[in-house]
Amino acid sequence: MIGVTKVKQVEEAAAAAQIELDGEEIRRLEKLGDDTNVQTLREWEREM
Repeated sequence: MIGVTKVKQVEEAAAAAQIELDGEEIRRLEKLGDDTNVQTLREWEREM
């Protein structure tokens, strides 16, 4: 992982990978991003 310099950072990233969001949580986060003009897609991702 680029930029990781401590074991704790790896452990936190591994724990975060286990988080699962339900549909409502995803919609809420996407709406917040849209409302604040935050680009949530990267160049390799497609619009859904």
